[in-house]
Amino acid sequence: MISFAFVTKDKGYLISQTTINQDIMRIKESKNEVDNINNILVNVSGKNSDIRYVRSLLNCKNDQYRVFYGNEVNISMLSNIARSRIYNELRKEPVKDINILMLSVNNNNSNTVYNDNSNTVYNDNSNINNNFNLIHIDNYSAINKSNFIATNYGMYFLYGIADTYYTYDMNHDQAVDLINRCIKALKEKMVLDASKWRMDVLDKNNEQEIQYIE
Repeated sequence: MISFAFVTKDKGYLISQTTINQDIMRIKESKNEVDNINNILVNVSGKNSDIRYVRSLLNCKNDQYRVFYGNEVNISMLSNIARSRIYNELRKEPVKDINILMLSVNNNNSNTVYNDNSNTVYNDNSNINNNFNLIHIDNYSAINKSNFIATNYGMYFLYGIADTYYTYDMNHDQAVDLINRCIKALKEKMVLDASKWRMDVLDKNNEQEIQYIE
């Protein structure tokens, strides 16, 4: 399953396939592969069994924090939970085949995501003081913050398109045009079906809009 996401000055966009594949096998069609955990949009892609495991873990941890501490997790805590679990299982066989995207409003209006005295080290490639946090965690537990992120096979094709058409100041129509260009490229390049997508749009007021693209 391929997913990609990017942020602009006004909105954050998370686009994910609704067709779940494993190798050359089509597992299922699902329009519910994005979780909203305390206003944090989370998409986990990769091996189907690993996806279920990580999604369940993150939702359960949020419930535990709410019950025991009276509050819910923020994006810093949630990404640390995911990173720590992946890191602790690196020496096990097999390594979890997952990529995680997290998107949230940056309520601190800061370029620093981890402001809760955590010791997490991450790479900040956004180079901009933006209104949103967009984080990628790979299957080796590396955390990366950027303004445009693609996962799985999307990494081979979409960054070149983003270099040409993405700008942080783009409006919604330009963002939709970028999304259409990315999906068109994947349809042309991929042998497996890449025709069905879900688009989650998050604005600065934490309002989430969902559309389906076929």
